[in-house]
Amino acid sequence: CALTDGIGSITWAHPQSGVTAQIFPSSVTRAEWLTAVAVTVWAVAYCSGPRRFATAAGGRLMRSLAARRPGIVCGPMTPWLLYAAGTAARLVDTVLTGQFGYVGNAMAIVSSATGYQRALSLASLACPLAILVAGLRVFRERAPGAKATLAVLLAAEITTAAVMGIKGQFVTALMALAIARASAGRGMPRGLILVGAAIFLLIVIPFTIAYRAEVRTS
Repeated sequence: CALTDGIGSITWAHPQSGVTAQIFPSSVTRAEWLTAVAVTVWAVAYCSGPRRFATAAGGRLMRSLAARRPGIVCGPMTPWLLYAAGTAARLVDTVLTGQFGYVGNAMAIVSSATGYQRALSLASLACPLAILVAGLRVFRERAPGAKATLAVLLAAEITTAAVMGIKGQFVTALMALAIARASAGRGMPRGLILVGAAIFLLIVIPFTIAYRAEVRTS
């Protein structure tokens, strides 16, 4: 989050046009400083605080769940059902608000926000969760057909992110894959992260900026 937000702030070094010209760069930098301080304090507290309480509770929960079923994931349909739920939330939000991702009227996101939009936004996180679960079936359970499921869902999420004009979804999808792999004791895939960062910088950011501008003006 800190890395991608820091990279994203580079765009404010250039003159803004259109809707973004109404936002002063000083406001953005002030918000980023506040976020940086908050995240730093949170990280220090998390690393130096009594983590044993959280880990003990998590351990009890995992043991309770493990006693009820043999595998980590409840069957091969779980990733598909999660992704379907997240996609449904995105579609409902589009129908109710008339706003499809970040390609519509950006001002409407702030000026006409409703209470249910946040709930639908949180429900849409089932999509990257589906990628994480599919990754667990690949790296930890080595289930048959799991690689095909993971490839399809990852491709679907990246494509959806491009169509919706939300570059952050690309990062979230790759990190879900990386975390699933790391959970199997293989460590974080540095190669995947470096390649993903290069694609994000050289392709995703320029494409998203041009795509949003084209859709909003045509």
